[in-house]
Amino acid sequence: MDHIVHHASPGAIGQPFPAVSGNTYASRPTRHDPQACDCCNQPAGYFDLSRTTSRFEFGELPSYVCYACASNYPDGEPRELRIRWIVTRAGRFGQQWQDAVRAQLGWPA
Repeated sequence: MDHIVHHASPGAIGQPFPAVSGNTYASRPTRHDPQACDCCNQPAGYFDLSRTTSRFEFGELPSYVCYACASNYPDGEPRELRIRWIVTRAGRFGQQWQDAVRAQLGWPA
């Protein structure tokens, strides 16, 4: 018991805390900007869009469509069209993300 050494925390001895890497609350976006329809690309508010989620073997991907575009498909939108909306949504977060989603869906990047 004589050899137990307690190390002081960095804050207690005047050193900065180590930086936390990864997804933290500070680096996480608080909202999805820009919010626009994935079909007609018109800007819309969060409550003016209908969210649909498509399930794949690797996970779920969302798409947002305004109510005007959703009314064009009363029986539900075709799968090919929904996949095009998903790729459009992925493009809003950057070219690399869109290429990654296209690769997962089997589209040429």
